[in-house]
Amino acid sequence: MSAVQVKAGQTFQIACTITADDGALIDLSDYAINAQIRDALGNLVSQLFTRKPANTMGIVNIWSETQSWPLGRLFCDLQFIRPDGVIQFSETFSIVVSASVTHMGV
Repeated sequence: MSAVQVKAGQTFQIACTITADDGALIDLSDYAINAQIRDALGNLVSQLFTRKPANTMGIVNIWSETQSWPLGRLFCDLQFIRPDGVIQFSETFSIVVSASVTHMGV
């Protein structure tokens, strides 16, 4: 996966599709889902909000505000806690935060 690009100050929001090894969408209705953004040293940058849209399978929306995020490369993964207590993680992906050019009111 290539890095997700985001400008500091914008809302970070992505929808993730979660599939089984055979490509089938996973029913996430009873899963607990967590996601965090961390820097290269492992410092917590942001705890992301997660939401499973109603009446859908395999879709998770994650989002956060980015005003306090540092510029540069950050890292994220999603943690899934299955109803049987098994904990699984997505692949780690990177997020590149760059400075915004437009500053309203300035």
